[in-house]
Formats: sequence, structure tokens, C-alpha cells
Amino acid sequence: MTILKATIQSGRLEIVAPPEWPDGTQVEIYPFTHASNGTSDSLSAQEIATTLTAMDRCQPLEITAAEQAAW
Repeated sequence: MTILKATIQSGRLEIVAPPEWPDGTQVEIYPFTHASNGTSDSLSAQEIATTLTAMDRCQPLEITAAEQAAW
């Protein structure tokens, strides 16, 4: 999923889309809200469960000593 950021200017969204997206590509836009501490609102229980399930499907990262040294 590609995340795009936009700013509202004079009641319109100012957004830069990836150049490979053709004209007419439809997108869904949801407002990004902030909690009082400046962070985004909490995830719902379903969103947390979905995220954890996806994370469990990830394969562990295994790198060689040479690859680690290159980092």
C-alpha cells in the first residue's frame, strides 16, 4: 500500500501522486487525527489483531556475519 500525504489549502486537497499512477486512478482518503498527546489515535482491537496476524506471517531476518559487518 502506498501512503500519500496531503494538505488542505483553501478547502481543497493538495497532494502529489506517484507519476506512474494514471489519470482517473481512484483513491480513498481518511482524515489523520491526533490525540491530545500529539500521537495518532489508538488502533481498534480488530486493527491490532490484523496487524499482529500479519506480523506473525513475516519471516525472520537472517543475515550473515559479512552482511552484518557491511551494515
